[in-house]
Amino acid sequence: MNLLSWLVSLAILVPSIAVTTRRLHDTGKSGSRQLLFFIPLVGIVLWIIWMVRDGDDGVNNYGPNPKTAAVYPPRRTAPA
Repeated sequence: MNLLSWLVSLAILVPSIAVTTRRLHDTGKSGSRQLLFFIPLVGIVLWIIWMVRDGDDGVNNYGPNPKTAAVYPPRRTAPA
């Protein structure tokens, strides 16, 4: 059972990192800020604040806010 739980944890880790990175990008922050989670207490508090905060309105350096993507559609290039 130990090997199975280790494999499940590893399988959940990669999508969790990807989702957290996307959420930080929605708020205009770099995904590398999730490394602050390893600082005891301070990192956890910052992580919670960043996760519950609403994303930036409009478009930031990482693209449009998914909530307002209909208002700010992505630019399309001419078909090749």
